[in-house]
Amino acid sequence: RAEDGISSPNNTDACIEGLAFDSRDVKENYLFFALPGTHTTGNKFIAQAVSCGASAVIFQDEITQEEQSQIKAA
Repeated sequence: RAEDGISSPNNTDACIEGLAFDSRDVKENYLFFALPGTHTTGNKFIAQAVSCGASAVIFQDEITQEEQSQIKAA
């Protein structure tokens, strides 16, 4: 469930122990900020962040069907 661009991948109360703007820096229980960039959108890295242990994600752009499928698979 996502409200106003804030989503917890497991739909539970998230325990936040750190912050990351780069999905390669995400660790267990981190909050990942999926921000838009000049050439791409951070949404493309949400699945990677979730698979690295992100407990919540903040995103700005709409998430495409393909991105949703990748996130669910992570």
